[in-house]
Amino acid sequence: MSLEPSSPMRILLGQPGDLSDCILTLPVACSLKEHFPESHVTIAVGVEQADFLEQHSAIDDVIELPTRWNRSPRGIRSVKQTLDSQTYEVAIDCDDSFVSALVCQLSGANRRIGWDTMPRFAPRRRLLNELVTPVFHHVVDRRLELLTPLAVDRPQARFDWPVDSSDHRWAMRYRHRWAGQDLAMMDTGRVSTSVGWMFDRYAATARYLADRFQMHTIVTWRTFEERLKAEQIVACAGAAASLAPDMTLSLAAALSPLTRVVIAEDTSILHASVAAGANVVGLYGPLEGTGSPSARGPYQQHALAMENKARGGSPNREAINRVGVEHVCQWIDQLQAPAFAEAA
Repeated sequence: MSLEPSSPMRILLGQPGDLSDCILTLPVACSLKEHFPESHVTIAVGVEQADFLEQHSAIDDVIELPTRWNRSPRGIRSVKQTLDSQTYEVAIDCDDSFVSALVCQLSGANRRIGWDTMPRFAPRRRLLNELVTPVFHHVVDRRLELLTPLAVDRPQARFDWPVDSSDHRWAMRYRHRWAGQDLAMMDTGRVSTSVGWMFDRYAATARYLADRFQMHTIVTWRTFEERLKAEQIVACAGAAASLAPDMTLSLAAALSPLTRVVIAEDTSILHASVAAGANVVGLYGPLEGTGSPSARGPYQQHALAMENKARGGSPNREAINRVGVEHVCQWIDQLQAPAFAEAA
């Protein structure tokens, strides 16, 4: 079944994942608006403070799902009542989870599209009625494959990150503090040493950037725990780094293209920086699996991961700390090589 490009329809995107998942779903919304300009696209999310979704030109409505709504009959009824206020022709499961499939089913859409990745008799499978067998590995490309039943073939991945004019002005003013000097941005990422890159490695990288490229580093954070780690990085890096102010995700995204490089783990700031057009180096743990750079890395950008397997052959959670400072610096050398060539 196909649809003409001019067919108006109401489409629901189910995405109850985290902020990073919401960012990585933006290309689906962009492609839908490109091929069906008259369509009305709604996204149902399970996170707060996702202002970029409300500002996005390809998204008409945002539904915030209550916390743990799917764990009680009252919560399910509440979500169904919210979804019943609109009539959806198409619902797309963008998270490959039972919760996102349930959102699609509760929407009442006749066409409920998702991946064909679960066992044949899995409960989630019964909530969807059009299944797509994924070919690609990265989650952005896999989500775009979900548009195949709508006759949208091989769409280009575009994020069209919305930059508010006030955010841009703030970023320009903040950037002007280091006028005439290149900047790097580091996101503190996960604070646990078992899953996050250690603070002294961030600091050593900042010192390298200052010594090799005369580049100053801004260290960003979002939570209290992340700020503590950011303060450790700045203290260890000395004059090579500065602590960023308390910034929203949108402000960090507006600042990122004004820097030479963004260095971060698999965080919302990493993916927002990619969406905003910044140069990014992602730091990852296992080489394989759903959290690997090939599956969730910065889309079509640089990502680093080192093989490190625990007993039994499973990926070790500490694999990210197999990535050394020298590996990151080598990537940055390659990123900076064109700039040196132009200067010469």
